[in-house]
Amino acid sequence: MRWIVNFLLIAFFLLRLDILPNDDTYVYFNYARTFLEGFPFCYDGRGIPSEGFTSILYLLLLLPFEALGLNMMFAAVLLNLAALLLSIFLLEKIIASARLLPERWAKWAASLFGGLLLLDPHLLPIIGRGLETMLGILAVLLVVYFWGKAVVEIHSQKPAPGRWVNFYLLACFASFLIRPESLPPLACAGLYLLYIHPEKLQLLKQAGLFVLGMLAYFLWKYAWFGDIFPTAFYRKISTGHLDGYLYLRQAVLDYLPHGLLICLGITGISLWQWKRKEPLTWLKSPLLYFLAGIALFTMGFHYYVLPMVGYGYRHIFVVMVILYAVLSILAFQLLEKLLRKPLLSYGFLSLFAMLVLFSAYQSLPFSFSKLKLYVQAEDATSRFYYVQLGQFLRNHLPSHRELTLIYGDAGALPYELRCRFIDTNGLSEPAIAQFFGQPDSRQKADAFADYLLSWSPDLLLIAGDTAADGRVPHAITQHDPFRALRRWGHYDSEKLWAYERLKQAGFGYHHSASGYFYDLHFLVKKDSPFVAELQAALAAHEAAFAAYRLRQGLAFYNKKRSVAFPSISP
Repeated sequence: MRWIVNFLLIAFFLLRLDILPNDDTYVYFNYARTFLEGFPFCYDGRGIPSEGFTSILYLLLLLPFEALGLNMMFAAVLLNLAALLLSIFLLEKIIASARLLPERWAKWAASLFGGLLLLDPHLLPIIGRGLETMLGILAVLLVVYFWGKAVVEIHSQKPAPGRWVNFYLLACFASFLIRPESLPPLACAGLYLLYIHPEKLQLLKQAGLFVLGMLAYFLWKYAWFGDIFPTAFYRKISTGHLDGYLYLRQAVLDYLPHGLLICLGITGISLWQWKRKEPLTWLKSPLLYFLAGIALFTMGFHYYVLPMVGYGYRHIFVVMVILYAVLSILAFQLLEKLLRKPLLSYGFLSLFAMLVLFSAYQSLPFSFSKLKLYVQAEDATSRFYYVQLGQFLRNHLPSHRELTLIYGDAGALPYELRCRFIDTNGLSEPAIAQFFGQPDSRQKADAFADYLLSWSPDLLLIAGDTAADGRVPHAITQHDPFRALRRWGHYDSEKLWAYERLKQAGFGYHHSASGYFYDLHFLVKKDSPFVAELQAALAAHEAAFAAYRLRQGLAFYNKKRSVAFPSISP
């Protein structure tokens, strides 16, 4: 019966799964492509080492798929699906090894855990976007599993080999390579192992080797990247706490019923056992407190950082996974108390499984065509605007590898165009990432423009919707190093002075087109060695895409100033 339920749960995942190509995942793909082209951990052919990705391990896992020429969105979704299924399987092992439930109930609790995840409105979009989220959750559960096995090993009075402690430390390192911020609570759990270990010197030696390994990794990072922090550190930490607070506040409101159910379940089961004078051994399990510590640290950490690209609460989704795990354990703790007769228990489980699956069926529409994941990935990728634009320009620019493009969305466009790419948002550009911690000023704008011009750029793309008067209001975004208020909206910014510098350097306006979320404006450097090639390609783009031309040229403005790029198109 349980295998039927599990099979149907997997089927529901696949039937309802939408593959959602997006720029953030394409950042990984671009690093994978340049890695295989001979520029490891560089974003383009300029060969600048940069850590514009969250997970170095996820990047390495993507390399074989890129080498085989497979659709990379399919590869990313496949890795996330595999991580999800392994997480469900691993939870069963965690529950059984910690003796939170008997083994037969642990299997059903894992199935219920999978069902609850299926009903979560955020999980499928997270998997469909193909980032490293589910791999990070799998790594955390792997650490918890090995930690629990180490606790059992130590209590067994045979701790000398220390095998499970070694696995626990290796899993901590793997988790760090996927989501670096996950390490502190996972590593701190080692203090409990030290507390209960009868041979503390042995454990300290193992921990010492782990620390030496971490130091070696940081030394390699500093030698390769010139920094121990990724570019995202400078982009996310250089802000106040308001964004993090609002992100967490909405998550708490959305998942408040789950928390209340957990509190109610713990209270009810505790009262039941207290009334019958049964020991509360399951409630005293250190593993439950370990899970609670991971959840609290994750919430606290993300209070202090800007939740860039935080859709579906993906930065804190491990907290939701812990909520579902605890709910599943509590549900079968209750069943164990209520259903003592095997026949009645299996009948109840069958009914319960049917209700879960029926709820899943009713929750969202699905299509059987989605079972063809690779076909779906190819179709979704071909319809992604930046993929279309990048492929079109690459086909019309014979010198695309020598051409230098300036733009802020570092993802599908440089992946498909395969040019030299300067990311004005600083994700793949360490020098620009350093601007995030500096206050907006004329000096900052000059330094920003000087850096862009130092690479002799040929093509400039600027995003922004055109107003009714034909001008484009300059919008500040959370991704922009010029963000005085660090919120969406039209505010004063010195970035327009950087635009003025680019105008003075010879950039002129060619045309505009309706883009992804906003209009794109194409500007060409008049003295570029590829100017004729660019004008021919952009003229073809203007004819093929939903393009338009502003007769008076391109004018950006904010409360302080405006910058007008003259038209250079014939």
